[in-house]
Amino acid sequence: MWNRTAAKAVALADQTQSVAVEKLGDVLALLAAASCTLDVILCTVPPAARLLVPSELLGSAPVVLDAAYLPRTTSLSAQALAAGCPVVRGIEMLVAQGVAQSALWTGKQPPLEKIEEAVMRYYDSVSRDAGSLGVTGAEDGATADSEIRRIDAEIQRMVQMRTLLLQRAVDRSGGAGSASSGDERNGGVQALQASHTPLIDGPVPSAAMRAVLESVDTACAVGRPKASTREKQVAFCGGLGSFAHTAALRLMASSGLVARLVPCSTVQDVFAQVESGRVDGGVVMLESSRAGVDH
Repeated sequence: MWNRTAAKAVALADQTQSVAVEKLGDVLALLAAASCTLDVILCTVPPAARLLVPSELLGSAPVVLDAAYLPRTTSLSAQALAAGCPVVRGIEMLVAQGVAQSALWTGKQPPLEKIEEAVMRYYDSVSRDAGSLGVTGAEDGATADSEIRRIDAEIQRMVQMRTLLLQRAVDRSGGAGSASSGDERNGGVQALQASHTPLIDGPVPSAAMRAVLESVDTACAVGRPKASTREKQVAFCGGLGSFAHTAALRLMASSGLVARLVPCSTVQDVFAQVESGRVDGGVVMLESSRAGVDH
């Protein structure tokens, strides 16, 4: 049993008569001591955390069940597929879970194939595999590093080019000496904001990608009011990739806020940060499935 918060792993292990490990690599020593192999890896970590496991854990080709529904291919499932492991995706688990629940409630066996066909037809319409982006999951470390550096350089080049194009668009729509008002010019620029661009499905959650596009708008700020010199900050309870982190990203995306997110270990810490004025706002959970209502 492993959790990004070690104390939670210990508590859950005590409840399920399991063994908690502090690091994923510690599983190898447990397997060796018990003279057994790893058969199944069950992951419920949010895909935004980009979880990868030590490659040695995949040596016995365990079945890897990643409970995430979207994206279709997570960092873990891509790693498992590249290692030749059988992979069960979250959407497959959802179908099996729903069918089993229906049988328990009604006493009748539902038509699995028809349900699976209908679910997958809809799922295929709203999701695309990361493979459509040209990522196979089979790249070695050196190739991946090189490709990441190339992409980073291309991102910078494209942002610079985008800024130049925006400057020209502002000039055409009413630059210096034009009778057009500033509001009219800004309205034309706003229609070209990156945050208005349709999103591409992939491993990055939609809320996080929207926040990236908002940052592009800030970097390419042409014909828009200058941002405050003080960087806005928003505190949230949890770690990177947690549900609170995802909620904060979605809130920022929906409100158009550009701010730096500050992780806090407890809800009380979030309130303390806000009350002290160290951050401009905070995101906390009203309740959770494990802890119940937060007070």
